[in-house]
Amino acid sequence: PDTPNSDAPNYGISKNHVSCGSLDMVENFMDYSDDEIMSIFTEGQKQRMRTVFDEGGTRRKLAESDKELICGTVENYRTIVEINNKVWIEWDAPFNSYEYIIKYKSENGNEHTKTVKGGKTKAVLDQLDPDTIHEIQIGAVCRNKNEVNYNSFMYIPDNLHYAPCETSISELHNTDNQNDNNDYDDDIEYKADHISEIMVNDDVDMTNYSNYNDQFYSNFLWNTLLTFKADAENSLYIGAEIYSLDYSFAIFIDYNWDGSFTQDERVHFTPPTIFYDQYNTSYIRKELTIKLSKDLPFGEIYPMRIAYRTDSKAATGCGAFDAGEVEDYFVVISSESDYSPKESQNILNDNYLSLVKSNKLLNKKDKITLFPSQATNSINIKTNFSPMNSVFEIINTLGQVKIKGKLKYSPIIDVSSLKPGIYHFVLNNNKKNAKSFVKL
Repeated sequence: PDTPNSDAPNYGISKNHVSCGSLDMVENFMDYSDDEIMSIFTEGQKQRMRTVFDEGGTRRKLAESDKELICGTVENYRTIVEINNKVWIEWDAPFNSYEYIIKYKSENGNEHTKTVKGGKTKAVLDQLDPDTIHEIQIGAVCRNKNEVNYNSFMYIPDNLHYAPCETSISELHNTDNQNDNNDYDDDIEYKADHISEIMVNDDVDMTNYSNYNDQFYSNFLWNTLLTFKADAENSLYIGAEIYSLDYSFAIFIDYNWDGSFTQDERVHFTPPTIFYDQYNTSYIRKELTIKLSKDLPFGEIYPMRIAYRTDSKAATGCGAFDAGEVEDYFVVISSESDYSPKESQNILNDNYLSLVKSNKLLNKKDKITLFPSQATNSINIKTNFSPMNSVFEIINTLGQVKIKGKLKYSPIIDVSSLKPGIYHFVLNNNKKNAKSFVKL
């Protein structure tokens, strides 16, 4: 309302232009002329503001106040490449940061410091301890302020990460190939069999995580955590887009953390079923029942694979398949009385470091404890990883295998049938890690 009326565009830089009978108009932001000078305020507006903000004005203190500079924090970083105990990292620049101080160290190693200047957001971290987790602190130096905002991250080398077995699609089904208006990419994005919705026990809706990405495999292992009850039936609701003639579901829990998703680890299987599209929706929603043993330890975390496939390979956990989608998640085992899935969604980051330190993500530093060392009827096995479905052998001093089997939910092994003597317990054929005991 304070902007004067304009009867025509004001080209040039003249301050004596008459507009609607007034010399007050110079040029304002509503005058879309192509001048080299674009004055936002008129002469009259400028004088009124100076009256308020100059010495003696009613808002003088506002003009004299120091500007509060808001400085941001580095929210995350990305690993570019790892070579010979060096890692190249990059990050997004936060508000008003012009320099970065990076500190990093392993749990028992020396701290190293690097400074990155010139507005760059990349760095090379060298002198890393091999095959070791490091803590990285990236400090954003605030512009015009003597302040550094640090944020801490964990750097975990690729070879320490949990690696599930590979799965891939072997053939793309172009289900709308008779429509010349649809190109091939659109068919893949909108006309492929895929999971679009997951819900656990009608409590936790994972739709935002189960988001089709046209790769036919989605890794949500570090994004979220599902909760299953160990002593009751669990309902896993799956919604899926389907354009094939049949469908099948298989769910696996990798109890021994070896990434294999074997048949012994399959906790649900829906055999191939012919799809009858009664309502012409090309969408199915099924309740899959999962019953876990009550002997599973509460609080343990396991990888889980959900396989939605439309071919004969649906029962398998790994390898290629013709159509569908595979998704990997983590699940935590809870008792029915302590079941609180909404709270458990946020505990994965807290458990990440403990998972790695307990070697659940490592295959080469397994630790096994056997007790008692002198046994009458049974021995108890304790490991720093989940031994579920691990193959064990009990061998006598002559090298003969006397007992062989797979560890299930209970770590207790019956040895009452053995004759008195010295025996060796071997897990997963790792004789270097054998444990000895005496059968009384």
